[in-house]
Amino acid sequence: MSKVRAVALSVLFRNSGQESVPEELQNNINSALLNRKLSVTKVRVPAQTPLPENELDKATSSNADFLLVVAIDGRSSGGVGGYANMYTASCSGAVTLYDLKQKKMLATEQLPSAQGFGTTASGAGFDAFAKLKKAAQNSAVKVMEKLP
Repeated sequence: MSKVRAVALSVLFRNSGQESVPEELQNNINSALLNRKLSVTKVRVPAQTPLPENELDKATSSNADFLLVVAIDGRSSGGVGGYANMYTASCSGAVTLYDLKQKKMLATEQLPSAQGFGTTASGAGFDAFAKLKKAAQNSAVKVMEKLP
């Protein structure tokens, strides 16, 4: 009987100064990992690359072998054409895979930038995130192919 490899998964979206865990994206990535016969546990780590060693230590306490971090950042670009009720925002991010036993980064992939529009700065950020969601999921699967 072989040991099932475990992945700690952290998915984080920053938008207009607020951090949230986008459940749909997290669940889709979780399903893709389970389909690859990996055990998954959800963790929360800061959205920075590379992660400091103390954050890797926290993720190691989940008894996972690897840590997959999906971090997406939304930035408001302000109003559009002088209109008081139209905003733009852009989203970008990265998907990073760490080996928790060796405490090293195995792979990282930058996500493409996406533009969003909305009647609020936050709404524009969520619109941009929606356009980036599929790329984030595909990048997570691609990065996981680099598992040793």
